[in-house]
Amino acid sequence: MKIFIMIDPEKHRKLIDFAYAKCLEIPRRKRHCSIILHKNRILAVGINRFKTHPLAVKHGYLFGEVHSELDAFLKCDKREGLELWNFRFNSHGQMRISRPCPKCMPWCVKCFDKIFYTMDDGIHEFDMKLFNKLRMQDQV
Repeated sequence: MKIFIMIDPEKHRKLIDFAYAKCLEIPRRKRHCSIILHKNRILAVGINRFKTHPLAVKHGYLFGEVHSELDAFLKCDKREGLELWNFRFNSHGQMRISRPCPKCMPWCVKCFDKIFYTMDDGIHEFDMKLFNKLRMQDQV
């Protein structure tokens, strides 16, 4: 059962181009960029960093390094009505997997109304309703 919905990337070309430019600025091999939107306005941009943070340690991130989702969330003042957009591109500008990792997904599901992420075949929207339905079934 799939818990994602495919998104037409052309509808979001400006956001994709913005994210690609940000990814090119990241001085490491795996370049993840997270963008938080509220009513289609960018509130915060985060990248994966080598620096540590107490919340990164709390969530169990390897070496306590900050993931792009957490980096963006720490920069964001709002806490309601948020969308998370995760991006990753290879050196040829092709989209690659940027779904929040198992350490990020639990808190992301609680904090964001919608979660979008790139995959090799385009942009996917995480299906929160189906995820919550499956989670409720597991608890029964």
